[in-house]
Amino acid sequence: MKLFYIAGPLKASTGAGRLLNIQKAVEAASVIRRYGGACIVPHLESLFHTEVCTEEEWLKQDFELITRCDALIYLPGWSKSAGTKKEMEFSLQKKIPVYPWESLMGCLDDCCLKDYFLQIIRGAE
Repeated sequence: MKLFYIAGPLKASTGAGRLLNIQKAVEAASVIRRYGGACIVPHLESLFHTEVCTEEEWLKQDFELITRCDALIYLPGWSKSAGTKKEMEFSLQKKIPVYPWESLMGCLDDCCLKDYFLQIIRGAE
């Protein structure tokens, strides 16, 4: 089973916006799990531990989690998130594959590409 790190914006100008970002990450993880993958959703960690450490310390922990994953999947809005950009850059430096969520979802809508999506999620079977 492959393990994926779900990267995407967390911060928002309102509490409702932050919860929406968390919801999007959880929904992406649910799709990956439905097709046989496992996920780390760092957004969920932030629900209860927002003041425990600095952003730099959070990223250091995130980088450690990323090293244990087979790939990173980034969500829409990533270009507005400094943290997501750093996670993507770190992944690429470590030669960990990085996939855009929109492209993976497009594969599911195209019967010719669905096998490609499943190969990414499940690996060679």
